[in-house]
Amino acid sequence: CEDDQQRLWMASDNGGLICHDPSRHLTLDYPHRDALGKRNMHALYHDGQRRWAGTYTDGVYTLEPTGRLQHYTTTSSPNSLDNNSSYAIYRGRGDRIWVATMEGLNLYHPDNDHFTRVVKLNCMTIDIDEDADHNLWLSTEGGGLWRYHPGKKTLKHFHHIEGDSLSLPDNHVNCAYIDGSGQLWIGTFSGLCRYRASDET
Repeated sequence: CEDDQQRLWMASDNGGLICHDPSRHLTLDYPHRDALGKRNMHALYHDGQRRWAGTYTDGVYTLEPTGRLQHYTTTSSPNSLDNNSSYAIYRGRGDRIWVATMEGLNLYHPDNDHFTRVVKLNCMTIDIDEDADHNLWLSTEGGGLWRYHPGKKTLKHFHHIEGDSLSLPDNHVNCAYIDGSGQLWIGTFSGLCRYRASDET
């Protein structure tokens, strides 16, 4: 992701969090690089102030412009993350931060700096998108596609059904994309498909 200084921040599997200045072709130092540069990171989001970084098994970190570092993990508190591995972080409508883990979906509350465990999916979410009707679409690794509506608190699962040509072609969903006309496209291991809202197929 790119920050307001046009620096590029990258999450890497073995190199942690990397900051790069493309204008000077330099990898830059930053506060807590000694710690964050050694983490196995898979999710990255810049909310305008903080950089959110999701890791494999080590929770979620946020880094502020002041250099303040915060670390969120799973604890005995129901207001903590539901799992310590996060592969997708997304800012939705109302500037709400959604953190998906290998277990479910969590909503961050900045007023009291804690999370609500929203839904349990028991699969790894790797992409989050939001449509014009405020539905969150969760692409998962092996668990199909999930649709969650925060206002209605409704959850629907779309998955592959053997012999059903109108179901997902594969339960490994790499990503989803909502185009300019509002059409939802889903990329799977077995090809691309288009969602038809009229009959939810």
